[in-house]
Amino acid sequence: GVFLRTTEGGATWVEKTTDFLPWLTKVVFLDDKRGFLTARPTAMFPSAVFRTEDSGKHWTPMPGVTTGGNDICFAPNGEGLLIERTGRVTRVTRQGLKSWTTSPLGSALPKRLHMASSQHGFVCGNQGRFAGTSDGGKTWIKPAQLPTEQWLSEYDWLAITGVNQHLWIGGAPGSHLLHSRDGGRT
Repeated sequence: GVFLRTTEGGATWVEKTTDFLPWLTKVVFLDDKRGFLTARPTAMFPSAVFRTEDSGKHWTPMPGVTTGGNDICFAPNGEGLLIERTGRVTRVTRQGLKSWTTSPLGSALPKRLHMASSQHGFVCGNQGRFAGTSDGGKTWIKPAQLPTEQWLSEYDWLAITGVNQHLWIGGAPGSHLLHSRDGGRT
């Protein structure tokens, strides 16, 4: 795999070629030193999750087994969740990975995560599905006030972000963007 690294806010980039990193899918940094990346699993790296403590100079595979990551997201306290390619939710800590739940969206495939805190977060995905957690990802509940199921089923939500109590979800087709002003409750 190829990994590009900058220490100047993007002014210049250094290519770091590795012989061992498999197909990379997401990179997340918690600060200027600590980061995680997800990939597709291989026989050599069955967890498909790697961490760094030195700004990406070296990557260490996490112990565990996953189906690879669709998304990985961390709360401000450094606790993370991984949405695997099969939809399973896995907790990510510095010590390793722990599978928690099956797909929080039923038969729909989850695509993206947003964690507002270590306990509160949201997941969105195919078929207009969206759910929230208030226990760090152990259980997921559909918000009470959403557009109709028929309307939602026409969309695949592929992006989610939030700031304070505001939450935005977008996807395909790109004609609508959902916005919540109350932390995803409505």
